[in-house]
Amino acid sequence: MGVTINDIAKKAKVSRGTVDKILHNRPGVSDEVRAAVLQIASELGYKPNVVGKALSHQKKPHKIGVIFPAKSVFFEQLQSGIDAAHREYEDYGLVIECRAMAPLLPSEQLRLIDSLRSEISGLALVPINHAAVGERIDELVDEGLPVVTFNNDIKSSKRLCFIGQDAINAGKTAGELMGKTLGGQGRVIVISGRVDMLHLSQRTEGFTSLIKEEFPDIELESMRAPHGVEGPLRRSMVSYFEKNKAVKGVFVPDGGIAGLIGRIIGEAGRKDIKVVVFDLLGDTKDLIMEGIIDFAIDQNPFEQGYRAIKVLFDYIYAKREPEQEYQYTDISVKMKYNL
Repeated sequence: MGVTINDIAKKAKVSRGTVDKILHNRPGVSDEVRAAVLQIASELGYKPNVVGKALSHQKKPHKIGVIFPAKSVFFEQLQSGIDAAHREYEDYGLVIECRAMAPLLPSEQLRLIDSLRSEISGLALVPINHAAVGERIDELVDEGLPVVTFNNDIKSSKRLCFIGQDAINAGKTAGELMGKTLGGQGRVIVISGRVDMLHLSQRTEGFTSLIKEEFPDIELESMRAPHGVEGPLRRSMVSYFEKNKAVKGVFVPDGGIAGLIGRIIGEAGRKDIKVVVFDLLGDTKDLIMEGIIDFAIDQNPFEQGYRAIKVLFDYIYAKREPEQEYQYTDISVKMKYNL
């Protein structure tokens, strides 16, 4: 006998109604509970019958293409969500083809899209915010191929929906944390990494707008720190923090450089600086425990990966449109005692 919704509910210690909402991708459940229930369902080997008898007679397999940046801790967590969804739906003939993108350039993303387009029934991708990528997405949609963006969105495309964090409100959350922690006073440096990802610029937009509106006495400055910064640039940044005692806060919207910036602040002996970052990648957890990073805003990559596949599965197999164009995941604040 197969695993039932009741089995999952008992193990997860939630109601059957909650499990049903989660398995059918309906709102009204926190991301934390959703992720836990999905993990339990995957461990139990649950196989949902979400599209009824018609699906059981459908013989044609379908392939979903997935494109996201090359391996990192964040994208390993995202991949685990993709894998969990695949295990649920593989009995229906679903195949997942993942392509890791390196380098993170529009030309490389276009190449990967073109390498998949003739063999897939749907595409989920973390898009680079570039006009050529948006145009290619529109081409696919015009050809009848559904496209879902996740983790990062792209402006003005015909994609089916976006799955990920509300980046502007996440940035505002970071701004409120910073402003209240500093008592509304001091100089804060916003350190940016990549500039071609929409969600990173939106986090900065949300952060700066909140600070200017609610904490006008905080002085904001900007700094660039490209990924992989080492050598002279790293030493100059250490020197900057050593000399500029007026700096009281640092905001890092790009989780890919959060650990690096934390280490630089530590090397400068500036544990007095209040640091707010995104994502629990690399050294970030250790730096929180060491008291160098104060807050990290997590965005539940497992849920993003799982939901991207589920939305495409429902659309391809059951012609079920997503209930919302923007499917936001929780804004979760992590600190030393809730890691």
